Amino acid sequence: MRLRTKIFLPLVFLSALFFLFLYGYWFPQLLRNLEQQELLATTQHLNSVAEGLMPLLLAHQLDTVYENLDVQLEQNKEWVDIRLVDADGRLLYPIQETPPAQNKDFRMVEHALQFLGNDLGKLSLTINIASITAEAKARFQQLAAALLIVFCGCIISIVVIVERVVRRPVNCLAHAAEKMAQGEFDIALVKTGEDEVGMLVSSFARMRTAIREYQATLLANNQAISRLSQAVQQSPVSIVITDIEGRIIFVNHKFSQLTGYAAEEVLGKNPRILKSGTTSATEYEKLWQIITSGGIWYGEFCNKRKNGEQYWESASIAPVFDESGTIVSYLAVKEDITERKRTEQELNRLNTELEQRVKQRTAELEIKNEELERMNRLFVGRELRMVELKERIRELEGSRMQGDYGPP
Repeated sequence: MRLRTKIFLPLVFLSALFFLFLYGYWFPQLLRNLEQQELLATTQHLNSVAEGLMPLLLAHQLDTVYENLDVQLEQNKEWVDIRLVDADGRLLYPIQETPPAQNKDFRMVEHALQFLGNDLGKLSLTINIASITAEAKARFQQLAAALLIVFCGCIISIVVIVERVVRRPVNCLAHAAEKMAQGEFDIALVKTGEDEVGMLVSSFARMRTAIREYQATLLANNQAISRLSQAVQQSPVSIVITDIEGRIIFVNHKFSQLTGYAAEEVLGKNPRILKSGTTSATEYEKLWQIITSGGIWYGEFCNKRKNGEQYWESASIAPVFDESGTIVSYLAVKEDITERKRTEQELNRLNTELEQRVKQRTAELEIKNEELERMNRLFVGRELRMVELKERIRELEGSRMQGDYGPP
């Protein structure tokens, strides 16, 4: 329903109610009041006429009574019929009996003629109310016509004013709003003045400017969020976000590649679906104590893929706060370290083997060293004995030579 119709219909309805009140209650009540006043005045007049006729009736001057009644009929145009009957019910006036006048606008007034308690007869008067109310009806019709003209003029004026002052600017605002929804912000607005509609147009213009600025900011933020989202989705590490109850609300592509679970399969579930049973419950309790108190937990998990295969990952789990400092979610950044773990295990195995070989070789070298030391001791002892033997031989040779070449 259009605005003009919404305004026009109540005005027409109120006008109809007003005229219905005029025609249905006020004017009939006015006519009844006029009728009662006229009947009261006629009754008083009839009483005065009856008092004037009383002496004439007592004197049996009927001719004079007839003349007086004829004069009354001529002087009072609204009087239709006068009837005078005696105490026995005989009609005294008019002389020639005529049927009583009947009409919806006729009213009858009666007055009993009594003197000193004696009933002399009855005087009846029929009057035509239409002649009395005709003027009131004419004035009422003139009033109704004038009110109708005034009402029509008011309705037309209101419709024209609403059309120019309200509907056109509002239609312009509606058109501008539709264009604004399509991304066009340069539609001209109709300024009607400093009234309420003008204030509405000014407020709409300010709102449009604010929306344009907000849209520009929002587009820039969306671009930044899009870049951030692409970076998170294409990140080489697994990223998981949960709510404060631990239910998963976001995972990136790397998580799906690493675990084998699609995002739709894990959203709303707890990360415990990845547990392999290797990590102890005490470690999980420690993790929750740290992150619920606002700290960051660092550690390693041995989890289980969708196909049941175990894998190792290094994780950093931290709470996410809102503007008021309340924890609203938890962020986990995890890196697959399965190959590193395998390498470490292989290095540990090689180190163990090397240590064992070193220990074995060391033991062998110790045995060899002991043998060499024993042989060295034997060799040194033999060399010492050879030196002693040579010294002894040398001494013996020296003694013999002294014997051969000494003094006699």
